[in-house]
Amino acid sequence: MKSAKGTLAAGDLEAGQVFAYRGARPGAGQILGFEDGREIVHVRLFGRIGAELRVFVGHVPIAFGALRRSGIRLLTTAEAPDDWEESRRTWSQRRAQGEVAAFDVTLANVERKTLEAVTDSVDAVDPASVTLRWAFP
Repeated sequence: MKSAKGTLAAGDLEAGQVFAYRGARPGAGQILGFEDGREIVHVRLFGRIGAELRVFVGHVPIAFGALRRSGIRLLTTAEAPDDWEESRRTWSQRRAQGEVAAFDVTLANVERKTLEAVTDSVDAVDPASVTLRWAFP
């Protein structure tokens, strides 16, 4: 539920919800699932080509607080992709081994860090032109 100030609470989120988020480029994403009592939210991110959304990163684990700081605005609900659970299992196994975690930065920063990892010129790359299976910190 939302607080009196309209702050997003973890209980407001459901798998399948599509949202917009703040950033240098307006972004969009979708809630895929939850971990650790909703402290970690699994999302996928989209790039925009006009009004069309195209998958940019298929799976991003992010701390709920960082997601809230991203200024998300819930838009609609859609079916989550069938194959995302495979990526979740990979993340869970690697997390148990201490190899990966969840992002604790805003989605705009996740986008930037992900692009920095795959290109020399972040500003020259449109997320809609890149498709990554996952991004794990």
